[in-house]
Amino acid sequence: MVTKSILIVEDDKIQADELKNRMERLGFFVHNIATEVEFRRHMDETDRPAYTLAVVDMMLRWTDPAPDMEVPPLEIIEEGFYTAGLRCCRKLREKGVRCLIFTALDPAKIPLGRGENFEIVNKSSGYNAIVEKIKQLL
Repeated sequence: MVTKSILIVEDDKIQADELKNRMERLGFFVHNIATEVEFRRHMDETDRPAYTLAVVDMMLRWTDPAPDMEVPPLEIIEEGFYTAGLRCCRKLREKGVRCLIFTALDPAKIPLGRGENFEIVNKSSGYNAIVEKIKQLL
């Protein structure tokens, strides 16, 4: 019986599928979101998401390329696209969801705000490291 739910916010389909498969084998229900605009819409639809944890890619693209794609808001353009995961984690925290950043960036270079503390796992550590970190957090 599935009792825990994980949100994966990852734009690389191969990585998202690998994480999803590993989490489902552990008995988790997994929901995947691939872009920041999709994430924002999803968060706007609910007051309190029912996720036990979210795993978020730091360098998440705004949207999928398309002729009629939605233009990002000015704040996104000003802050930059390489901090999308941080924006998503902040929104998740506001809604009471624990967040884990899974990134290729050097964790020391992630521009955390004063007093911010997010769990971070570098992608170079591999999938076993992220799975172990998730088990540790839960």
